[in-house]
Amino acid sequence: MIGKVIKGIGGFYFVKSDDLVIRGQGRGILKKNKGVIKIGDQVEYELRPDGECIITKIFARNNELVRPAISNIDKLIVTVAAKSPNPNFLSVDKLCIISEYLNVPVMICVNKIDLIEKNELGNILDIYKDVYEVVLVDAKHNKGIDELLKAIEGKTVALVGPSGVGKSTILNSILPLAKAETGELSSKTDRGKHTTRHAEIFSINDNTNIFDTPGFTSLDLPDISIDEIRKLFPEFNSYSKKCRFRDCMHINEPECSVKSAVEKGLIGDSRYKAYLSFINEARDNSKY
Repeated sequence: MIGKVIKGIGGFYFVKSDDLVIRGQGRGILKKNKGVIKIGDQVEYELRPDGECIITKIFARNNELVRPAISNIDKLIVTVAAKSPNPNFLSVDKLCIISEYLNVPVMICVNKIDLIEKNELGNILDIYKDVYEVVLVDAKHNKGIDELLKAIEGKTVALVGPSGVGKSTILNSILPLAKAETGELSSKTDRGKHTTRHAEIFSINDNTNIFDTPGFTSLDLPDISIDEIRKLFPEFNSYSKKCRFRDCMHINEPECSVKSAVEKGLIGDSRYKAYLSFINEARDNSKY
């Protein structure tokens, strides 16, 4: 029989098949061959006499993330709070380039828009509006949720982002029956407490699903080469073709159209700084 893994807790996995959800574990051969089961996996399973199941096979994945350990994502919803906590654009950009690397479409979801003025919101929009689809929500007061639902209709999407940005509140606005736990920010760090402790898929309707994922306080760049990083910023592409050097890294090279676009305000300064940060991080990683 075939089903989808929708949740994993304490070595047990919950497989959804038609309208049934069955608890089970992976067969020993999977563990022996380092077959890591991820939430979102399409799997083959066998029913046991006690009503639970044994997962016997993991089908090929369209894509996957290491952290959170999820797979087969149609779109990544990179979630950021307009305030409380203040936006960490470096984390947002890191999630975006990971998505680009995996060839997963990205959407930026700005939550808690009720906490800032319109001109401040414009500053956030200016960074991403010409690069990615952006949706604005105030999940606490159920504003912008209809627009978000339209954007994810017919897809399996993942809510990802730092702790405290309101992912569980967004999920509860979309699907009240999910009853995802929500939490307050830590007063000492202005970071969110981890209210979602494991990844889980919730069905919105027959063809729309959403992953709720744990937040994070830090995020490591995966093993992406320096040459690949320069191709993962979509807004660079049209300018990089005009650089003097074909392999221009957009750092110290003369006649670099990307740097010129940054100076003219055609490419966001924070995005370019993120690019430089990721290049340095990749160089440091390559030393070890």
